[in-house]
Amino acid sequence: MQRPFPWIAPSVILGIFLQDSLRASPIIPGVLSAAIFVSLGLSLRRTRVFVSLLVAFSMAAGAFWVSVYDRWQEPFNLEPFQEADVYCLGVVQDSVESEKGFGGAPSHRFVLGTVSVEKDGKVEAARGRVRVFLRARRPPDLKPGDRVVLFGKLEQVSGATNPGEWSRRDWLARRSQFYELKVPSALDLFVTQKGGFSLARFLSDLRSRGLSLIGRYVTAPYAGLAQALVLGDRTGIEQAISDRFIETGTVHVLSISGLHVGILAVILLFVLRHLIGSIPVRMTLLILLLVVYIPLTGAQAPVVRSVLLFVFLALGRLAGGGSDPLNSLALAALVLVGLNPHGVEEIGFQLSFGGVLSIMLMSPSLIERWDPWLGRKAPGRFLVRLAAVSTAAWLGLAPLILLRFNLVTPVSLIANLAVVPLLTPILALFVIFFLVAPFGVFWGQALGRAVGWSLGALDLTVDFFAGVPYGFYYLSSPLPWVIGACYAVLVVLLFKGYIRRYAFPVLAVLLIMLNLWAWRFLAQRNNNLALAFLDVGQGDALVLEAPGGGVWVVDAGLGEPADKGRRVVVPYLWSEGVQRVSGTIVTHPDADHAGGMARIARLFPARAALEGDLLNSPGRTLDRYTEAVRTARVPRMTLARGDRIRSPSGFEVVCLHPPREWHGASHISENDRSLVLKVTYGDFSAILTGDIEEKGIRSLLDSGLDIKADVLKVPHHGARLDPGILAELMEGVRPRYAVVSVGAANRYGHPDRGTLELIQESCRLLRTDLSGAIIFRLRGGDLKVSTYGDGNSVTL
Repeated sequence: MQRPFPWIAPSVILGIFLQDSLRASPIIPGVLSAAIFVSLGLSLRRTRVFVSLLVAFSMAAGAFWVSVYDRWQEPFNLEPFQEADVYCLGVVQDSVESEKGFGGAPSHRFVLGTVSVEKDGKVEAARGRVRVFLRARRPPDLKPGDRVVLFGKLEQVSGATNPGEWSRRDWLARRSQFYELKVPSALDLFVTQKGGFSLARFLSDLRSRGLSLIGRYVTAPYAGLAQALVLGDRTGIEQAISDRFIETGTVHVLSISGLHVGILAVILLFVLRHLIGSIPVRMTLLILLLVVYIPLTGAQAPVVRSVLLFVFLALGRLAGGGSDPLNSLALAALVLVGLNPHGVEEIGFQLSFGGVLSIMLMSPSLIERWDPWLGRKAPGRFLVRLAAVSTAAWLGLAPLILLRFNLVTPVSLIANLAVVPLLTPILALFVIFFLVAPFGVFWGQALGRAVGWSLGALDLTVDFFAGVPYGFYYLSSPLPWVIGACYAVLVVLLFKGYIRRYAFPVLAVLLIMLNLWAWRFLAQRNNNLALAFLDVGQGDALVLEAPGGGVWVVDAGLGEPADKGRRVVVPYLWSEGVQRVSGTIVTHPDADHAGGMARIARLFPARAALEGDLLNSPGRTLDRYTEAVRTARVPRMTLARGDRIRSPSGFEVVCLHPPREWHGASHISENDRSLVLKVTYGDFSAILTGDIEEKGIRSLLDSGLDIKADVLKVPHHGARLDPGILAELMEGVRPRYAVVSVGAANRYGHPDRGTLELIQESCRLLRTDLSGAIIFRLRGGDLKVSTYGDGNSVTL
């Protein structure tokens, strides 16, 4: 069997996914793999039986390995100390990374391998990787191998609290990090012993020096882009730049992958060719340099895959027997799975291997078809091969990118033809920069400017393609079987022998599935009402799905850098199958209400942008929102008491507050001028009170309007209110449910205990900080209430 690994690797990966789904005891796959292994030896001469048993053995082995790995990585003796202030003694595992903080000092993070934990004088041995967050003005001088004592609060990593939201808990669990330690200041960190010399420490220091050189000599806004491009640190990239690369399908340039490693290998080989004559010595040195590059980039999966693939191919050539690229790719996947079986669930792993596999399988056929058109001369051959590689990668990855990012980027087919050739001179310039810049400020500044200009040219190129009409578009979340059908079509088209036999039925099934996908959401919304109070931390965000398909977004939490619109509201809308919204409503200009709305206005074209009183409220939050609405050409309208939104289905939204004469009144606070809305459908109604306080509540009560409702959104995140006026509000509304939208342990001290106690006397109280997203669904007159705390949907 000349190519065993293309059979083994996918089978091992399938076994890992099956074990993660079934959670069987490791004894079962262990016994199965042992039994099948014995059978393999008895079937060596029967090829078909041997291949079948090899696949079965690989699946069982994959399931057994992931179950053993989980037991091995399971934390020990940390659970009794969670939610408590403790001292953690441990060893630093990686380099310190810093990120911008919101409303305070920057945050620095690193991973600690715990040795012991102390609480109230009691010391216990412990095991487990803890993710540390340190609040300090400057990053601590820590390197891998340092022994430290940290004082802070130990917490279990929380999961997603909204439908469709990315789960940080799952992401960290794949890295065997189940707990995090929040250290309040640099005074709570004590270095007990500096680590001795080690390769990991040396490479960490080298990486830090590289990041420092870029930060010192490459000017904003391209310093963050430079750090991502060559060292894999994407924390400093401006969001606008990152968005352009994502939406043009060129984001792979910012994630170090096979393209970077290949170009770097060519540059290094060019240099080594002029220094070393012996081919084996030259190739050995090149392999060593590329292996060293892995930890310099943070050991990201695409880099490891690319270097391993190059190493296997090079070793095959040095041995004189050649090497099969597909076999080498599968072997590289097995090595990564051996190091961390949960890595197969990472989007980086999937995109990296999927892209290379697509290029290997599809680009030769595309080159064969296109060569007669342009391939007679050298420039034509280069364009054909570049276009074939770009097309093959796009075809292979487009369904996966749609599934994971809700994005389709046809413009990437031409954008990559311009962007990829720019990468070679840029990386060559970086090699010169790192070799020369440390020797003097003059050279560092000169080369830093040259690097900035080259990155500016790259950014301008990407920006041009980002402006191509219909170059990219976002879609709601597809069902997994739709993606499976897309790949079935690709398989049919890839293997010519199957086209005549299977093309028509596969395409017919795909069209039927796509049709069901498009219509299922409309069927769900017919004559149904949904109110989703999303968990955006300290802030408000509500999605109102009206009968007949209309969708309204009322506030969207904080904007940058937290951007709850991007991270919470947008994924929820996609998970609900929403492509357009009927309108957006900003209740008032506070950042924790209006901040995330800019992203909604940009991604979801609306018929109207309705607003509370935003006069005399300048600031970056409203500037971003106003610019997004203007760019989308959405008409804006300011609401006041008496304005209504109606639909033929009987759904209605009425503005109860503020009166129009309050608009622009400087003697009335922005909170008291916040919109108050009443949502009505049939016998069901809800009151959304924004951030109104005593003066606003008094105006609402004195208006004489009908404020009785089934659901009350508690004013101002449950802040302290005069008990008398709050009692009047509760008496007027008489709700069955009251919802407090609030962030856990927020700096404002919300919600107030007295407010909560008074509300709980008359209705059921729900809080987003405790329950996650709170969703009310009215179906056929029956009200269903569900929460989404820690990724688990619970019906109340």
